[in-house]
Amino acid sequence: MRRRIVAEIVAAAGERAEREEHAWRALHFIGATWLDVESGGRALFGSWFRDYVHGDGLQTSLRFLRFFEGRDRVCLLRHVLENDGRLRPNGEAMAFANSGARCFGVWSIWWDESDARDVVQQWCEANERSGALADANVWRRFLSGFAWSLQNEVHRVAPGPRSNRAVARFVPLLSLAWSAWSRVVDDANEGDIAVGWSVTRPLSRRYARRVMPPEGEWSVSLRSLLPRVIAEGGRNDIAALQQVDWSCIDSETLGMAAEAAIGRADREIATRPPGDWIIESFIDTLGGIGTTATLAQAHAHRVLACLHRLGRSVTQATTAAAIVERNLRERGL
Repeated sequence: MRRRIVAEIVAAAGERAEREEHAWRALHFIGATWLDVESGGRALFGSWFRDYVHGDGLQTSLRFLRFFEGRDRVCLLRHVLENDGRLRPNGEAMAFANSGARCFGVWSIWWDESDARDVVQQWCEANERSGALADANVWRRFLSGFAWSLQNEVHRVAPGPRSNRAVARFVPLLSLAWSAWSRVVDDANEGDIAVGWSVTRPLSRRYARRVMPPEGEWSVSLRSLLPRVIAEGGRNDIAALQQVDWSCIDSETLGMAAEAAIGRADREIATRPPGDWIIESFIDTLGGIGTTATLAQAHAHRVLACLHRLGRSVTQATTAAAIVERNLRERGL
């Protein structure tokens, strides 16, 4: 019966999925047949996924990857993303890069085998990539989806040995994604969730801390990344700082964030018009850091001095400086 079903699929959709609507319906409505070796369904699916199916059919095909061995999943997905001309250069490449990135994020976090992590590392460290990932916009979409997938998986985990291993992989993988992102960030591209949102989300007020990283606190674990977001991030990365709960940041990380924000704010005010909202974002960030009780005195006074400098051009900074100054007096500093 399954052989007959496969034969009918080929007759309707074509061996190369030439009739796309038929191919999509077959992938959408027929389940176990695709997994059967003797019927030819598995071979047909592999051929379609690697080289032929497009659009909704290709997106639907992703649900069948879980029935393949880990290394085979990686190879299939990698082939589609790296093969020149495989994805259409319209919205298909962008959408599939996002979906594929989320698969790689899940596999990278959870698999003890390093297959998925190795591929992502190779892509992130390469100066150039092939296939759809050679396009800068598609590559940014991949990094955005990958980083967001990482933090989603960590957010959902329950305590346990396997979860602890997954959480331990989070920051190294996110650091890898950030290093690649910081080289291609584009302020004009508003369509992606900036990687900075994935870095700062564990530091937000609404983040449920079910499992803590090996270091004991998220701010300690993310100490190397948070200042990089501040110093290297694009406009959307800087906007992500608004979700950080500065009162939950340890003093050492807070000091590093303060220094990064001071340096970046001074650079921005020298190159952008005073009304640019990225400068306003830095004023809000400095104000939030400067009024945190755990901020060391030396850093607090440097934040205050920076706000006074910014206040020469932006009234909002003068207001923030007054609040920080009053806070310092109340702390006896």
